[in-house]
Amino acid sequence: MIRVAICDDNKVFVNNMSQAVKSEFKRQNNEDIELETYISSELMYQHHLIKPFDLVFLDIDMPEPDGFQLAAKISSSNDCYIIFVTNHPELVYDSLYFRPLNFITKSNDSFFTEKLHSVVNQLFNEMKQYAIIILINALYLQRNSSDFFIFQNN
Repeated sequence: MIRVAICDDNKVFVNNMSQAVKSEFKRQNNEDIELETYISSELMYQHHLIKPFDLVFLDIDMPEPDGFQLAAKISSSNDCYIIFVTNHPELVYDSLYFRPLNFITKSNDSFFTEKLHSVVNQLFNEMKQYAIIILINALYLQRNSSDFFIFQNN
């Protein structure tokens, strides 16, 4: 099961976003997710350290630590996809430093829904790269392009 966190200091947005995310995962892959929501970035990070998330939807403009500071902490702790969700499209280039999976501008229109659909689709495509490939007499486990393991069958 995919562990997902939504972290934003706007409680109303968090509630709306959680419904949209659950619905999109269900629609695209009939996938139930373990979803946790946070209005405190520090609390979200503490829970991430205990039981890491696979994906975090992260606002940028929040009280300390802000989204960029939190992204730096998360990316140094383990493999976790980060998707920035913010009212500040001018920060898209600054966000690239943290190598997010994507960037979504907050809105209440169909653009937001279409972008969420596209991002979840992108996530599933990324996760397919972590596939097990079985070849004749060898099992190759590829986690990402820099990790390549070979298990020989003797």
